[in-house]
Amino acid sequence: MSIQIAIIAPTAHLTTLSGYGDTAYFMALAQEVLLDAEYARFFRERSEAGQWVILDNGACELGESVDGEPLLEAFRLVRPQQLILPDKIDDGAGTYELVRAFLAKYATQLGGTRLTAVAHGRDYTDWLSSWRQLTSLPQVGAMAIGKTAPAFPDARPDYARIAALEHLVSKGLLPEHMTVHVLGSADAVHLELAQLRQFGFVTGLDTSAPVVHGASGIRFEEGTAYRKLATHLPMSAQLSPDQLEDCMYNIDIMRRAAGIKV
Repeated sequence: MSIQIAIIAPTAHLTTLSGYGDTAYFMALAQEVLLDAEYARFFRERSEAGQWVILDNGACELGESVDGEPLLEAFRLVRPQQLILPDKIDDGAGTYELVRAFLAKYATQLGGTRLTAVAHGRDYTDWLSSWRQLTSLPQVGAMAIGKTAPAFPDARPDYARIAALEHLVSKGLLPEHMTVHVLGSADAVHLELAQLRQFGFVTGLDTSAPVVHGASGIRFEEGTAYRKLATHLPMSAQLSPDQLEDCMYNIDIMRRAAGIKV
């Protein structure tokens, strides 16, 4: 099976990079939707065309989720097929309360959208408790896997999410109706993608890694691990033709690893 990839790219290059290879799988960041009408319009048009758009709450980039009325406004601007519900980094109990409060107030306005929760925890016990609580909520139709290294410290850092998924499968902890989206990318994302293909319930992964690396003149190598750059690429970035070529080269490496025809 193949894994879908949502490429996160600067606004000026959304069509070229996020839309590369005639993909129909996208991720929009709520904070950018609220700030940039052009950015919001790109994803609204994809959603209206029947393509799969995920609206993320921005917790990874901002340190805390876009929540409440601002998240609802971003939802209305894009009308995504999937929404990442508010979460609190490394805080399972805090995430559960954010999700419950948001659903209690807004669930009736989100009809037809795949509502997706993110499990968090400082250690294995905390993370597993978060997973159990969130999957028990009737409105939650999908889960997202983000940082799991604290819960699985014995796993290689770049494969901690594979370890988490294997554990969930072995314990029968994924409800039959649920799918999983993988948030962001570990080191050597193309190697992680190849491993993710074993899980039939994993629908996709989002990442800026091929763009961040390509903008720095770095090309991925098939079958070769790398350490992910910590460089932040602003949404206002304008890339040169050579940089775009390197980005697209990296996306092709990822697509092949994910089982997508190139």
